[in-house]
Amino acid sequence: MDRHHLKTIERLNLLLAAVFALAAGLLASPRFALGVAVGGVLAAANFSALRWLWDRVLAGSRRGGVALLLMIKMLGILVLVALALRLLPISAVGLAVGLSTFLLSIGIASVRFLIDPARGSST
Repeated sequence: MDRHHLKTIERLNLLLAAVFALAAGLLASPRFALGVAVGGVLAAANFSALRWLWDRVLAGSRRGGVALLLMIKMLGILVLVALALRLLPISAVGLAVGLSTFLLSIGIASVRFLIDPARGSST
């Protein structure tokens, strides 16, 4: 997948996170809905950071430097998840649902690309 497909996944991720958070707000507890929203934001930030790192790889950056940045990014996400669970009134299950939106985004974008490669990069 190229840069356009990655941007499509990024936009789908934000859209799904918003839809899931809204649905959770209507159908579940406020703690669950907030967990979904926080998880969606963290998933979007994580994917944006991964896309930025991938752009560095494509630009020819040193692999060792990119690998170090990837480890720092992962540690940062883990710390943010731990802080969110510790400090915010959120549901851990809701957070997990929000964090998983990027998996669904990747799946939807991949199926769209397989069905129609020309259309797969537009949302």
